[in-house]
Amino acid sequence: MKIQWKDWNRFSIFMIVVIVVTASITFFSADKVEARTTLQEGYQVSSNNVCHVLSPEDTASYISEELSEMTGKAVSPLLGMTVIGWFRNLCTEEQYKPLLPWYYQANFLKFSLVSLLILTLKDTLLAPLGPLKKPLDALGEIVHGISGLVALPTTVIYFADSLSHPIAENLTSLSNWILPSAYAAGGSLSHPLSGSFLLFGQTFGVAIGLLLFSSIWLLGNIIEILIFLCPIPFGDTVLVGIRSTIISTILFLTYMNPILGGILALVILVFSLGIFGWSFRLLTYGMVYCGDFIRRKLRTRKIDKEGVLAFSGKNIPRLKSCILGRIHAEEKGIVFTYYPYLVLPKKRIPISTQLTDGSEINVVSGLLTPSLVQVNSLSDSLLQLFDLPPRYRSREHSVANYLNLTVNQDLKVNRKGGGWWRSLLP
Repeated sequence: MKIQWKDWNRFSIFMIVVIVVTASITFFSADKVEARTTLQEGYQVSSNNVCHVLSPEDTASYISEELSEMTGKAVSPLLGMTVIGWFRNLCTEEQYKPLLPWYYQANFLKFSLVSLLILTLKDTLLAPLGPLKKPLDALGEIVHGISGLVALPTTVIYFADSLSHPIAENLTSLSNWILPSAYAAGGSLSHPLSGSFLLFGQTFGVAIGLLLFSSIWLLGNIIEILIFLCPIPFGDTVLVGIRSTIISTILFLTYMNPILGGILALVILVFSLGIFGWSFRLLTYGMVYCGDFIRRKLRTRKIDKEGVLAFSGKNIPRLKSCILGRIHAEEKGIVFTYYPYLVLPKKRIPISTQLTDGSEINVVSGLLTPSLVQVNSLSDSLLQLFDLPPRYRSREHSVANYLNLTVNQDLKVNRKGGGWWRSLLP
């Protein structure tokens, strides 16, 4: 299939957005350097022995601390910003507190603490309700997304600051080594290009920070999605406990020894990058499901104009699980079209419905949502091909009519117990 230039429209728009966001955060962070320097001095003169905030001059420990804080905030932005925010607020002398950013001010921290307590009660005291609290779990996923958007620029700014000076100093040393006659030997701050090097270091730090924060945030979002989808009472309580333990361990190790905290954060970062594709697909899966639970009116859309929104299962050749796309009817079967990572050129996977092994593709109801499955009456086997979002619940006949398939009313896809998560695995 030949790829046209227009197929890259989504990717071009995405890259423009990334560049604009990077430039905006860089400009904002450069504008606040003086205030953050003053705050750093305020931390150092604090009489509270608990508040041993590191100096940027200790490069390795300082970068490790910022990486650990970014990891904690990205795994659970609301929890991370609340805990770290109160620590920063308490460790700042009164005369310096007006310089604190708004997300470290007492009023915002009180609001975030109340929100955190409400979500904690949802996942503990209301855990016996199981599926009855799914709308609240959907709201929890939305809160995770909004708090991530709030934490992203603020966290990336401090991470970029930890990288900008070491990058500028190394570039200065390299410049003096390449052109020793052009610049007199001396400190890096006296270099004629030090301002440009600092700006480059800040921009580079922002770009790297955006990538790392997004990757770790997607990892933390997996727990939110599993909380929403889990049909087992108290399963969400266990998941919340796992997430809280991870964040607490990172912050505790960072407080005791920033290098150890940085090593643990680095391990989590590498793991998040390794499963980036799956966690991104799971993000789209969870957001669509949460949106359908909150906005029931989505079910009124006409199928014949847009196709059937679906997520791929694990039993389709050339497709990974949880890929978001649309199914359309064709003469020889059905075709699944999707945009990889939602921005890359569209791909289409034809799937024949004229099978020679006695199998046929049916639309079936499920305990949660409908599915498209391949059923073999001879071997009594069942392969799940596609998961349909909640908007198609009780609309199986409309889906089947559009795709020229049959509704199998005698078959249900059972996902209770431990089998509910199998179609989500990579």
